[in-house]
Amino acid sequence: MVAFIGYMIEAGAILFSYGMSCINPEASRNLYQGLNLYNLRQFNFWHYTLTVSFVVSISIMKSYVWYLVIKALSKISLTNPFKMEVAQTLEKISYVLFGTWLVGMLSSAHSSWLMKLTGELYGNWVSGEFIFRVHSKSHRF
Repeated sequence: MVAFIGYMIEAGAILFSYGMSCINPEASRNLYQGLNLYNLRQFNFWHYTLTVSFVVSISIMKSYVWYLVIKALSKISLTNPFKMEVAQTLEKISYVLFGTWLVGMLSSAHSSWLMKLTGELYGNWVSGEFIFRVHSKSHRF
């Protein structure tokens, strides 16, 4: 439950900060927990918007995975743990995780392309990061 709420708060905070940065470009210096996309915003607003969209999409997808996990766990009974309802929920989880991975890879490709274009790294996605956040500076935006 905590992870679900946490990722929803993260997505909301980033969206709010993005909205503020549309009005005041200085707000893009600290979108969320040190996420600094000011130089990207100054370079090209549309690439900035796409990068923020990737971050928000992944955060929402993570939250949805945790919602589905909570839903699956609430449906499991000890007498019959693998009901069709639980199996379908687990299948949804796998599809959402796959979709999250795809979005993460697209974000990584976009970030790599921007690196070649501008010489600055605006994000460093790790392909398995969509489930558990790595808290080292080298893996954060």
